[in-house]
Amino acid sequence: MSFRFIAALPCIVALAMTGAAHAQTPLANPWRLAQASQSCFLQRTYGSGAGKVDLLIQSFGPTSPYHFILRGPGLPSDKDRARPARVGFGGEDAARDSVVLVGSAGGQPMVLITVAPPRPLTLMSWIYTYTAVKADFVVPLDKQAEELFVDFPDKDPITLPLGPISSEYDALDACADKLAESSALAATGHGPAASAPVLLHDKETIWHVSYPPNLLLNRINGLVELRLTVDEKGRVRDCLIQNVTWVQQFGDDACRKFKEEARFEPARNAAGQEVPAAFRVAVMYIIYNW
Repeated sequence: MSFRFIAALPCIVALAMTGAAHAQTPLANPWRLAQASQSCFLQRTYGSGAGKVDLLIQSFGPTSPYHFILRGPGLPSDKDRARPARVGFGGEDAARDSVVLVGSAGGQPMVLITVAPPRPLTLMSWIYTYTAVKADFVVPLDKQAEELFVDFPDKDPITLPLGPISSEYDALDACADKLAESSALAATGHGPAASAPVLLHDKETIWHVSYPPNLLLNRINGLVELRLTVDEKGRVRDCLIQNVTWVQQFGDDACRKFKEEARFEPARNAAGQEVPAAFRVAVMYIIYNW
């Protein structure tokens, strides 16, 4: 068994745009932008009946990956597992081998694709593999691409026409950034710091933020979004689970370990003084064998 670690992953990628088959025709609804308590999201519906697919594009703010969430009766069905798929923005020719999370929501199959917008991410991953596989665990996004192509080994490929969507991404980012500023103010009592907290000893930290043994044994996979409040001494004062995919224990364990083990270079204000500040991190827990 091998272990792979990813931290503070920058993704700036442009993919070629091509045509694709197996397209799903969207219903006559535009993209809808909405806000939840911890995130903002774009939503659209494609097809109907057995071919219906709901697409949710979710953002938790700066440094966090997008969650592309597909839900519908024609998607693969599994129990909180990592599955191989070919995913690409811009059509089939742009697709590459990827790893997605498969589970269920509202009694229907659900697929979660972790997507990197063109800005730096703070992402930590526990990835167990039995064989060496070259695959994307975070799919790079081309904001100009007008199609999302997803091909599962045991299903027909799906192409979702996104249309000209760059302005919708901008609106999504603006919504999530504003939400992040508001939550930071509530957590620290002041506006954004001049410099953000910097996680020290990131590789040692992820070893301490370990894969829960019972979930590892049962091959349960998940994705967690955390918002930490880092005090002026560089310690985690508070941890909020913004989102956890399927299994709450991932979030509970990650919060507890970050509080116990993580050390930061504190944020500073414009005068150079150390101040409390928010720090967001996504943690992926993936085990698979191909």
